[in-house]
Order: sequence, then structure tokens, then C-alpha cells
Amino acid sequence: MCANPALFSRPGPRRPAGGVDTAPAGYVLQDDHHLKYLTVREVLTYAARLRAATSIPRDRIEARVQETINLLGLRNVADSRVGGSGIEAISVRGLSGGERRRVSIGVQLVGDPAVLFLDEPTTGLDSFTANTIVATLRALAQRHQKTIIFTVHQPRSDIFALLDKVLLMSQGRAVFFGHRAGLIDHFTRAGFPCGLYENPLDFYIDTIAVDKRSLKRMADAESRLLYLLAAYDASDSKAALEREIAVAGSSPALAPSSDLDVAYPDSNVLLARIARNLARSPMDVLDRIYMLPFVGILMLLFMQNVGNDQISVQNRTGLLFEALSVSPVMGMMNAIAQFPEHRKLFTRSDSRDARYSGFELVSAYFLVALPLGILASLLFTAITIYPFGLQTGWVRFFTLFGTSILLYMVGELLGVVTIALLDDQTAANNTSSLLLSSSLLLGSGILRSPLTAPSWIGKGLKYAAPHFYASQLMFVSEYQDLDLTCTPRPGFEDVLQPGFCRFPSGNAYLTMLFPGAEDHELRNWLVLGAYVLLMWLLTSTVFTIVGKLKRR
Repeated sequence: MCANPALFSRPGPRRPAGGVDTAPAGYVLQDDHHLKYLTVREVLTYAARLRAATSIPRDRIEARVQETINLLGLRNVADSRVGGSGIEAISVRGLSGGERRRVSIGVQLVGDPAVLFLDEPTTGLDSFTANTIVATLRALAQRHQKTIIFTVHQPRSDIFALLDKVLLMSQGRAVFFGHRAGLIDHFTRAGFPCGLYENPLDFYIDTIAVDKRSLKRMADAESRLLYLLAAYDASDSKAALEREIAVAGSSPALAPSSDLDVAYPDSNVLLARIARNLARSPMDVLDRIYMLPFVGILMLLFMQNVGNDQISVQNRTGLLFEALSVSPVMGMMNAIAQFPEHRKLFTRSDSRDARYSGFELVSAYFLVALPLGILASLLFTAITIYPFGLQTGWVRFFTLFGTSILLYMVGELLGVVTIALLDDQTAANNTSSLLLSSSLLLGSGILRSPLTAPSWIGKGLKYAAPHFYASQLMFVSEYQDLDLTCTPRPGFEDVLQPGFCRFPSGNAYLTMLFPGAEDHELRNWLVLGAYVLLMWLLTSTVFTIVGKLKRR
């Protein structure tokens, strides 16, 4: 702990020179997580703007961000991308581990907290970087009137020299809490002196640890621990702590900041952050644009102009089946690939620190993804209609386009909600794929006609599937008033019996597969649109609940 002794005597939040009230406390998690395509300055700026009320001028926020950059020694990398961590660092190079940890600290410092908690800030860092991180924290405590509280394992002796107060715990109980200078004296009086050339923290952590390798070792360690607990209870350090707690309990609590903790920020800030992070990744943008049309190009390898004979019925049906299946799958794949970093940021820090809801997160993400989905669906529709020789006309074009983009949005939101619930990309992919496949098979009517399907499908379950409504729209658009010939195409004279004509027109095919579908066009559009709205609300509700659970 690097303590500010004035903490408990403060009557309320301190107002720095910038005129913006402080946040009561900040918490830095052990793992660093930031949007990898943003720069250090952008990460800190968005963090500040998502905490601040809309009434705070931008220049004041920028001044606070620059002050934080200077405090943490990040000037040289202020305009560098944060980059990925772990395996992501291979594809998106950015800051070193120590610099990323400073950015994580900076995300909290832009709120100017009076108390800063850190969970193992030196974990995963080399000894030199770990020492500089702790030295920075000590400087914040001494020069900027902050109380810094952090956990640390295996600290070096030079880190021990930087601490003001030390808390040693074993089995969930405090064995010592007090000033660093009193640690050695306390344990020496208890009969456990530290050697001259030993690291005190290493020595005393080993002393209070419970060795469970054997029953005898464990019994000896527990006996030693009970003795040390009793020694601490009878010590002057424990008595001093209890007096300090009594004084603190009678002092006014730190009030929440009117600027940072009450008013809500501009929701456009969240939209801008997601959009900028996506725009910085050309591959992510291209994935959203080209994947869906590319499937249409692949289908061109198998068929071109489907024709108007009896065999064309099977080709048209297969083509529309692919159009029904591929749009939601591509939306789902994009969400599962790109949304997890936003979920992780929201659940690990933003749900606690920033003032935006799960609804705002889902809405902002969806509004950023929607234009690219529209472009991809537009290209896919053009590739599907014209080279394959489907019926043309603006109404038919926009029917196929409309159903494609609505299914795409259903798939995207399904991917987001499964990521929200499962927090695992593989599990979310498997679950979403299973749900989409079930909807396609139960609702499309292609696997089995509704006329011959079991009653529990034909009369009930199919109405819950979005593909039921989308397939009716697509098939009515393509087959209604379609002229079909009964003359076999060249090379198929021996395959079809002379005079065979199962479907003299597209209307005959609709009567068999989708009886009465042409009378429900408005219903199908409304239900499919309502499905998107329902998925939006469901996803937003899930994230709102997740955010509340994480704040507990």
C-alpha cells in the first residue's frame, strides 16, 4: 500500500485545478484489456468521456488525459496503438506489457480517483518493469494525494522499500498490517527474525504460508499461523488500526462526483469508439463486406442461368435455400469474431466505471455493423438475381435484399446474445449454428412440406422460426407468376418421361410447398421485422443483467 495520510480527514471529493470532481475510487484489474486498434490517447480519452457528463467541455477532458499521460510516462507512445495481448500481439503489434499496464492504470486515473485499487499490477512483468510500475504508484500517492492499495506476489526487496504499509494475509486472515518499518520488528518480537540478506516479504510470506504437502507439515504450519495471529491481535499495530478505523467511521464519506458519477455521458461517444476501432482494422471491415457476396460467387461455379424448365425448379429451390441459410450465418460469424472484445471490456471494467448500459452497447455495436451488413446483402442480392437468371424487377430485387438483411441482422444479434450468455466463442458458435439450422429446417418447408410435416411442426413450432416467414417471402417473390416449360432441356430427354410436366407454372409449385403464402406477405414482413426488434431487446436485456451482476 502507498497511502495518502490525509484520506480519512477529507470532507468530500477533491476538486482539482481543472474544475472536475474526483471519482471516489478506481479499480485496475490484473489482466489488461483495451480495444487493440485504438491509440493510448484515444483509449484514455474515450474512458474519460464515457465517465463524464455531456456538460464538461472537451478541452477539459483532453487536458486531464494529457495530464494522465504525463504522470504515467506515456508521452512517447501516446499516439501508438495499444495492440493485442497474448496471441493477438502476433497480428496486432503494439505496446509492451509494462506500457499496457500503465494504460490500464491511466484508464482509472482519468477519473482522478481518491483511492486506487490494483489487482496484482506486477504480474507478468519482468523485475525492472514491475519495479517501475510500483515506483510510479508511489509517486502518485506522494505527489498527487492518492491512496494506492494493491496486491502483489513474490515482490522484490526493492519493491518492499517503496511501500508505506504492508498487509500480510494467510487463509483469509490478517497476520500483520502496519507500516513497512514495523514489519521486521513485529515478527522478530514474535520469534521469527529475518536474515540480514533475505527479502523480508519473501521470508514472511513463506513463514505464514500453510504447507499442505503432508499432514505433519500442514499441522505445523497451522499451529505457527495460529500463534502469529494471536501475536498480531495483541500487537500495537492492531490497536493502532482499530483506532484509525474508528476515526474514519465518524468522518464524512467520500461523496460521488457530480460530473463523473451521476450524469450520463453522450451515447455517441460509445458509437464513435466502436466505429473507430473497426475502421482501423481493414480485414475486419473486408470480412463484413466480402464474405456474403463471396458465397454467391462460389455458387456461380455450380450453376449459372437456371432456366425455366422442370429441372430449373430444383435449381431455383436450392439457390433460394442457400440464400436463406447463408445470410444469418455470416452475420453470426461476424458477431462471434468481433464482438467478444467489446463484451470483455464492458463486463470487466466499463459496466463498473463508464456510465452506459447494455442497451447502449448493443445498439452502438449494431448501428456500426448495420451499414456494412446492408452493403454485403446488396452485393449478394445482385449476384444472386442476375447471373443466375432469377426473375427481375425492383420489387423482387428488394424482396430478396430485404429478407437477406433481416436474416443477417437476426444472425448478428443471435451471435451477440450467445456470446453474452456463454462468454466462449466456440460454445457461442456451436449454439448459434444449431439454433439457425433448426430454424432453417423447421421453418423453411424445404426439408419437408408443411402439408406432410408432423402437426407439432406444421401447426406450431414453425411459427417460432424466422426462416418460416423469410422463406415465404423469397419463394413467393421468385415463383409467383413464373412461366415454366415442360420441354426437357437438351441432354435430358431420356430422363424425363414424354409429356411429364409436374409444374406448369411457378404458382403450381407455390401451391404445393407454400399454400396460401402469397396472401400473407404483409404479415411475413412485420413478423420478420419484429424478430429483429425482439432479438435486439433480448440482447440488450441480457447485457444489462450481465453488467449489473458484474457491478456486485
